[in-house]
Amino acid sequence: MQTALEPIDTSQETTLVAVPQKVWPFALGAFLMAGLCGAAVWPLFREPSILERASLWIGVVFFGGGGAFVSLQGLGVVRPVITLSPEGFTATRVASQIVPWSAVLGVRTWSSMGSTLIIVKVTDEVWRGPGISLTARLTRAANRWLGIDGLAISFMGMPISTKDLLKLFRTYAREHRRPRK
Repeated sequence: MQTALEPIDTSQETTLVAVPQKVWPFALGAFLMAGLCGAAVWPLFREPSILERASLWIGVVFFGGGGAFVSLQGLGVVRPVITLSPEGFTATRVASQIVPWSAVLGVRTWSSMGSTLIIVKVTDEVWRGPGISLTARLTRAANRWLGIDGLAISFMGMPISTKDLLKLFRTYAREHRRPRK
């Protein structure tokens, strides 16, 4: 894997995987939330209504599932998160198939409440293609409303800074983008 101190060799593939030590706090937080939701289901001061009980069980499933998913990343069971190559890039959370550099219209960052995302603006053909995740498709309109017009790539638990990841994306895109026909 390349680091910020090394020159970027865009003729080679660069793969980024999550660092287990960086994802465990997220997993523990998710399991804590699932536990709190589960504990709140049981009557302490009063009997919860059916709607409250259903909401809390949904919280248990949502946070427990999220904690399990992040735990698997921490154990190294999940494949590399971001791969950049001369042909294009994949980001397993939003694009399972290679997005060609010729379809990339721009790369920037977006920040809110302490979280920063890499935003890769791509052509409409890419959005209609088979490799874009269902979550990315379903949240596209809401993300546009927030000013996120593109694939939003989170790098939670990654061994790279925002600045360095943005530099990697921009360098690969600049070196391998071909004019669209």
